Amino acid sequence: LFSIPAVKGVEFGDGFALADRKGSEANDSFEIKDGKVQTKTNHNGGINGGITNGHSVRFYAEKYGIDRDKVAVMGFSAGGHLAASISNLWNDSEIFSDEEIDCEIYKPNATILAYPVITSGEFANKTSFENLLGKNASQEELNKMSLERRVGGHTPATFLWHTYEDNAVPVENSLLYAMALSKHKVPCELHIYPKGQHGLSRISDETLWSVNRYR
Repeated sequence: LFSIPAVKGVEFGDGFALADRKGSEANDSFEIKDGKVQTKTNHNGGINGGITNGHSVRFYAEKYGIDRDKVAVMGFSAGGHLAASISNLWNDSEIFSDEEIDCEIYKPNATILAYPVITSGEFANKTSFENLLGKNASQEELNKMSLERRVGGHTPATFLWHTYEDNAVPVENSLLYAMALSKHKVPCELHIYPKGQHGLSRISDETLWSVNRYR
């Protein structure tokens, strides 16, 4: 699998080419670089790929000196939607078997979201959802991928940050997600900064150049 039922005809990673591969040929190997776990390839890609690669990290935890109970997922902007999808859909019976869900092998221990795309509603970044679902997505499909609707007791503790001035992904995306987490009593830390455009991620020469170039 490389997509979910609500996403039809969208390729993640190597997409349809995966159909011609067997078993581990489609898996993404990973390595430890600069003290961080990262995949060497992106065959799986997307939501399912992100979830199942988390399983590989846990499977080889002892070999690489990783604490299997401290595996977090992090995403920025549209990548924040992917990270939040992994955090909320790891127990979706339309994607995984009952055995996989019962073992919680794909559940992240924590989630870090920076100015994430979350909602498909009033405060949506519509381009992100058109890229994900196509321009003719049904309201049911949009609702299904509006992640403030998918939060529950199964969602891992989450750290979010956003800027009030973000005019690409409105700050309400983080606010709606934080409200959903609070409703379901999921631990959450939310930081809203008054200044800063979309895509900050870090204060560096590259970031400052981009802000000054396109302001």
